[in-house]
Amino acid sequence: VFNVLYSERGRKTKLKDILKELKKKGIVLDEETLERTFRVFERQNEVDYFINKNARGFLKEQFDLWFYQYIYSDETEFTERRVKQLKVLKEIAYKIIDFVGQFEDELVKIWQKPKFVLNSNYVITLDRIAKKEGGIEVIEKIVDRLIEQKREFKGELDRWRSIKENNRSYRERFEEVGEIGNQVVEWYLLDLVDEDFDPKGILIPTITGKNLNPEYKFLPVDTRYFKDLEVEILSLFDNLDEELDGWLIKSENWQALNTILPKFKEKVQTIYIDPPFNTGSNEFTMYINRFLDSAWITMMENRLRLAREFLKDTGSIFVRIDYHGNHYVRFLMDDIFGKENFRNEIIVKR
Repeated sequence: VFNVLYSERGRKTKLKDILKELKKKGIVLDEETLERTFRVFERQNEVDYFINKNARGFLKEQFDLWFYQYIYSDETEFTERRVKQLKVLKEIAYKIIDFVGQFEDELVKIWQKPKFVLNSNYVITLDRIAKKEGGIEVIEKIVDRLIEQKREFKGELDRWRSIKENNRSYRERFEEVGEIGNQVVEWYLLDLVDEDFDPKGILIPTITGKNLNPEYKFLPVDTRYFKDLEVEILSLFDNLDEELDGWLIKSENWQALNTILPKFKEKVQTIYIDPPFNTGSNEFTMYINRFLDSAWITMMENRLRLAREFLKDTGSIFVRIDYHGNHYVRFLMDDIFGKENFRNEIIVKR
């Protein structure tokens, strides 16, 4: 029924607008029903759950613990009939556990299955492109596209001016803009160029041909704005991975870390993470912030253990956390990285 798109300039869609669109499609709903539907959806997305990687072993361990305590309690009678009942109870319990374990095992397989990369883009400064053989010719094509984008930029110049005037931080600017489809707009909002920027000035004619203007040599070209030229840009580099300064990955972090582990195993010098503090509040809308302690600890343990695989022997890891989870994290860190490797606790005074 719905086509979900990015919010335009952070605008929140009104229920009346949704109902109007539904009516156009012949779907008649009242506002109360729609609100109830959204509440159900919201609750479903706040469910606290995690996948146990070895549910069968965990449940059997817990059952055996209970079974042991029950047998050795003062109330247990060790008659022949009672012993047979306990044996049957254990057999039935194990069958149920095996049945439940099958479901969890399938979920684990799905969760651990390698995921596809939906989209990838490269950000390369003009000086790096210019240094490559044929780089100037590629920049000429980029300039042609930038001239077209500059026309679009000028068509909404008042809007871009207003965004810069009303928002000091880059984050606020881009949150207001929403999805950007123009390199010139991005440069302008990042204060890399002004509104009088002329793409033709990127290249300077000389006796030997065209050269890159030093004023613009560090302008970052994002290939998402030049998809028709992306292959041509990337083909300039014999070993692109070796020339990259860094990776920015938008993903569920456990999946992303597993994907890049073969490339970066034991090669990372510094790790800094800022996980949910699990405060139980709704102040954060980007992720769940009210796990059960057991689920939160499991989530953290999985990712910290994976992070250990990335660190060099001389590497460091910094975990930002507050009093809600500090004691849990310290225990996990001691277990995974070694208690003897703890260096210090940094307290930030606000």
